[in-house]
Amino acid sequence: MLRHPGRPQHDDAPRTAGTCVDTPTTVPARLPKRLPQRAGFTLVEMLVATVIGGVLLMTAAYTAGAYSQAVAALRTDDFSDHETAMARIMQDVRYAWWVQLPSASEIEIGDNRGRVRSYELDSGNIVVTDHDNTQGVLCGDVASLTLEGLPIQRLREATPVSSDTVVFARNASRVVDKTLVIGEGGSIALPFMFPTDAGVGSVPGLREQVLDITPTSISVPVTSAFGLGTLEMQIYPARAPGDPRPIPGAAPMGSFTMSISGLPAVTQEHLDHPWHITDMLKDMYGLTLETRILGIKVPIPMVTQSDLTSLTSKVSSMIVDSGYNPLGVDVVKEYSKLIPSSSLTPLNTAGRFSPLKPGTAYTLVISVTGQAGLSVVAAASSSSEDPLTAIRKRRSAALANEGYQVPFAIAGTKRVTATTATDSVAVVHATLVPGSGTTLTKATPVYSQVLAPDPWQGVLPGETSP
Repeated sequence: MLRHPGRPQHDDAPRTAGTCVDTPTTVPARLPKRLPQRAGFTLVEMLVATVIGGVLLMTAAYTAGAYSQAVAALRTDDFSDHETAMARIMQDVRYAWWVQLPSASEIEIGDNRGRVRSYELDSGNIVVTDHDNTQGVLCGDVASLTLEGLPIQRLREATPVSSDTVVFARNASRVVDKTLVIGEGGSIALPFMFPTDAGVGSVPGLREQVLDITPTSISVPVTSAFGLGTLEMQIYPARAPGDPRPIPGAAPMGSFTMSISGLPAVTQEHLDHPWHITDMLKDMYGLTLETRILGIKVPIPMVTQSDLTSLTSKVSSMIVDSGYNPLGVDVVKEYSKLIPSSSLTPLNTAGRFSPLKPGTAYTLVISVTGQAGLSVVAAASSSSEDPLTAIRKRRSAALANEGYQVPFAIAGTKRVTATTATDSVAVVHATLVPGSGTTLTKATPVYSQVLAPDPWQGVLPGETSP
């Protein structure tokens, strides 16, 4: 028999009788047989999976069957037993997620998944409507059904309310009888802290809380300013309440700058107190200010109102021309004389500062840069409990606490919490008067409500579980 040319030839191939086979002189070694790769599941695994799947299918079938029976009962059953009907309503109320009474003869009962079932008296029948709008008659021959609810108050957070108002004001506890004059490189720091309590809101007896404040205006008691320079105000976190010194290394919460020329200039009121300009220039700049009237040098006390328009520019020119070196010279001076200040000077700082938190200590740092001067009124502290004022008297020095009080005020946008109060049903009282028979009266609590006495807890109609 001829061998097939495409079939592998093996010496151990089966032989049949009468077949001649050429016997090779050498017998090749047998190749090891490779076991097939194991694939699929074992019989045990398949049996376990079958059992688990069967259990799941039985559970799903039982659940679906029970639900179908309940729906069928709602559609077809007609309970003549009023006592049984009342018990069914009370049971649903007792284990409800929430309950509400649209009318005196209708009740809606919700569960934690948002499904609602209602009972309503309609043409002598108590009709039950399930969440899928299927309906059935729960009880007939009913003359009247009266449902009453005992409310319980529930509180919820509403959208915060914003308002523009004066959020901080500090008045001196003593008579303001001093003037602080700030020159180039000088600074004063004023501590402040916003209250956290926003007072009673829309809910009687409930106090709201301040969320944050964004300063839009800062009022300081500036009496006069002159020279060529800049006023800068910065707000920093303070070391502690009442301590005006900033936390070392803290970044400012914002800053506001404006030209000194935009502040109140020297006026006739200041000329009535000539020590203010002449003493400050002499002490801080080594200058003696005088003007010329009819070509004659005249000291400031004799300057008239007609010279006021050019007085500020004259002061600025003399300071610039003097080329003074303020290093090592006090750049904040106290004077025991007072230039009267009728009111605080409001400075518009809208958009310059980040929102500030209530209950946090801050400090307002007022500085002067450039060859200029700025004066503010102050009072001496009456006790160690008074808030202090930190002063940088020399350009190279740090802010140090001093016994002064400088009145100032901050206005801004204040955001406060808002709360809404809503009544939820905690107890349901039902009275059923049948067409014939004894009147039935029952009452039951809503467990989800009575077990949560905290007004911030409990459930409101329409709410579901997280």
